[in-house]
Parts: sequence; C-alpha cells; structure tokens
Amino acid sequence: MSAEHDLSKSWEYIPMLQRQVSLQGETLEKQAQWLDAQISELAGGSRNGWEESEKLQALAKLSLLSEIYSLVNFDKMIEVREKFQELFPEHFENYLSNLGSLYRQISWPGCLECSNFDGQCSLGITPTEVPGGSHNSARYCRSKEMRLKAA
Repeated sequence: MSAEHDLSKSWEYIPMLQRQVSLQGETLEKQAQWLDAQISELAGGSRNGWEESEKLQALAKLSLLSEIYSLVNFDKMIEVREKFQELFPEHFENYLSNLGSLYRQISWPGCLECSNFDGQCSLGITPTEVPGGSHNSARYCRSKEMRLKAA
C-alpha cells in the first residue's frame, strides 16, 4: 500500500481512539501519556517489521497524539512528530501535507522569531504573527538538537 493510502486508512481509527481515551475520564495530558505508551509498545514489537494492522494503529495514534499535544504541550508535539518521522519516514511527508485537512491547523508564533527558522518548518508548524510575540522562542525550533543548543 502507498503511504497516502495507509495514512487515510489509519485515520479511520481516530474516532474510535478518541472515544477510547475520553471514556477514561482523564485530562488531555493523561490521555496523551496513555497514547504515547501504546505507541511505544507497538514500536517495541515492530523490530522485525510492521504487521499491517499494527502499522495502521501506530499511524492513527501518532496522528492523534500530535493533535492532542498541539493543544497542551508544544515541546511534546515536536517530540511526537520527530518520533513519527523516525518510525514512518515514508508516511511523515504525507501526514504533514494533509494537516490542513484536519480540524485544526497548528500554528506557533514563536517560530518567526526563532534564529533557526528558515521560512518553512520541517515539522509542519505554520508560523503566525502575533502582536508582542514570544521572546524566548529560540527553544521552539524545528529540530530537537537545535532547540537544545538554544536553551
């Protein structure tokens, strides 16, 4: 299957996943931690290659986890996207190109002030100008390595 087909198929799991995590009655942060543990478990079992159903589950969970963290923790969102890129490099570009079709577009005003921002973030973060902006935004970079240098 193509990366685009895999990703669209995996997104069919997202409503079920959302129901599953919301029924736990936990905060978004706790729901995100549960999803992260699920992804780590799937990734740990994939050392010999991904079974089709596990791959689709992992793609759905990574997509949902990125969206949850976009609401509650920017740095964690970056980590999830880096993990996504590491686990599924052939699917990651497709994921980024389809972010606009999701319910919310992720924006972060700090990128425009970041010394490492070159006009397009490799993690798909869309910068927006906000009056006043953020003054410590260098740590919000497209790369974990660059963020750590800036910190």
